[in-house]
Amino acid sequence: MTLTPKPRGYELRLRYGANKRERFLLRCDEATATEREPRMEAMARKLSRAGDGPRTLELLREAASVASDDRKFAAVERVVEKVCAEVAGRPPPAASSALSTFRQVAEAWTSGRLREMYPDNVRKKAKTSHDSDRQKLAVFFPLLGNRPIGEITTDDTDRARALIPAGIEASSRLMYLKALRRVFRYAVEPLRLIERSPLRDLPQLPKGRQFWFLYPGEEAKILGCTSLPLLYRVLYGFLARNGTRIAETLKISVDHVDFNAGVIRLEASWTTTQRARFWRLDPDVLRALESLCNLQGLTGK
Repeated sequence: MTLTPKPRGYELRLRYGANKRERFLLRCDEATATEREPRMEAMARKLSRAGDGPRTLELLREAASVASDDRKFAAVERVVEKVCAEVAGRPPPAASSALSTFRQVAEAWTSGRLREMYPDNVRKKAKTSHDSDRQKLAVFFPLLGNRPIGEITTDDTDRARALIPAGIEASSRLMYLKALRRVFRYAVEPLRLIERSPLRDLPQLPKGRQFWFLYPGEEAKILGCTSLPLLYRVLYGFLARNGTRIAETLKISVDHVDFNAGVIRLEASWTTTQRARFWRLDPDVLRALESLCNLQGLTGK
């Protein structure tokens, strides 16, 4: 299977049955042809396994002719899935089978589009969480990105583990694997693109892990170190006393603090639970924020 440049596109040579080969002209640019290539191969393989000889060549030619159009190409993929399901005597997959490759499923999830399609099956997440998952999943794209998700094997996912950045803690490594697992879980249900996940069970972290923290004396030295920018020192003190996540804390502005009532709030869209949070600040934290606002020329509520 290779792509050959032609005046009107790229020619793809495919095996689509026992000793059967054919050349298909993909009328699109190189990037699109490269993305369509594994999906064309997947359609050919599925049709060949289903034994639907008469329609195989017709459907593959149709897919090649509409290669430049995402919507039409995905529609041909759905027809292929339906034909194969009918031959196998099983229910056809959901209409969302237009999502074919690992990258497409991952991006549909992390963009929130998958939840819009299946609000009862896909958990709502904060935008910051999706951004984090998107960055983690991008690590796997060089190996899995353009692969049809139904063609990914356990051996493939084993090799994908090697793409996780080296030298990170076991807990951080586990977060990459959890994002990977979530993509395959959604491919199983609700998308029904695969019957089961090809990813092996995730490793178990040792129980009773200890986390680093600052002793009060250490924190006092940091907050009293005038060579550090004042904003950094206020941030360190705030985090130590309120336990908020760094991503949430960096979004707080003067408008989120009620200085009269001594109450602070976090927007629902910032939190992993998608719920707004309110609490009363300790007097020393409130005084520190008031002093900072005065130094910065800000006016609080």
